[in-house]
Amino acid sequence: MGEDNFYKVNKTLSKLIEEIQKNNIFDENFPSLRKTIENFDINEVFDNMLSFYEIIEEYDINGIIDHFDSSEMNVSYRLKSLESLKIKWNKNIGKSKQLREVCNDSLAFRIIVNIEKERVLEIIEKVYKYDKGFEVVDFYKDHKSKDDGYRGIHLYFRFNPKSFPVEIQIWNRKDAILNYYTHEIIYKSDNKENYEEYSYKLRKWLDNLPEAPKNIDKEFIDFWYEMFLEVDNRGD
Repeated sequence: MGEDNFYKVNKTLSKLIEEIQKNNIFDENFPSLRKTIENFDINEVFDNMLSFYEIIEEYDINGIIDHFDSSEMNVSYRLKSLESLKIKWNKNIGKSKQLREVCNDSLAFRIIVNIEKERVLEIIEKVYKYDKGFEVVDFYKDHKSKDDGYRGIHLYFRFNPKSFPVEIQIWNRKDAILNYYTHEIIYKSDNKENYEEYSYKLRKWLDNLPEAPKNIDKEFIDFWYEMFLEVDNRGD
C-alpha cells in the first residue's frame, strides 16, 4: 500500500500519457474544438472521434494496461459510443458549450488505486507540474454543484486545439465501491428522484466507517473491493 503502489501509479500515468502524446491524431481540416457544438454535425464529430481512437488499435495501450492491471491497481478504458454522445450532446444544446467541453471524456481511462488521494495529487504535480494542456479536477475538494457523494481525481489533457481531450479518472477503492453502485444502479435508473441525497448519505456512511484494529489482516473496504473484483472477473 506504500511506495510500491506509488511507483506503479506514477509509471502507469507516465506510460499512458507518453503513448497518447506521441500518437496524438487529429484532422487538420477539422474546425477548432473551441467552437460551440451548434457549429458541428454530431455524426461528423463521432467519425473524427473514431479516427482519434486509432491510437488504441495501432499502439500498445492494451499492453500497458495488461502490464499494470492487478489486484492492487485496476486499469481500464472505454470509448464513448454514439448513443452516449447523443445523450450528452442533447443535454448541452443551446448552452453555448464548446465541443471540447462536451467531448472531454470521449476517450476515458480509469485507474483504481490503493493509495490516498494526496499521494495521487503529489504524482500529478511532481511529474506534470500542471503543464499547458493539462487540467486537474479534484472532486474531493471541488464537489459537484449538488454534492451526490462522487469523489475522485480527473486529469484532462490534449496537445492540439483540434484533438479530442483524454480523461483519466483516478479513484481509490472506497470511491470505486460507491461510484460503481451509483452509476450502475442509481444513475441508469428511470427514477432519479432524490438519488443525489441518497448517494451523498452513502458517501458519509463510507467516510465514517470505523478503523480496523491493528491485528486485523484486511480492512473492510479492501475485503469488499476484492470480493467485487472477483465477482466481476468471473462475469467476464
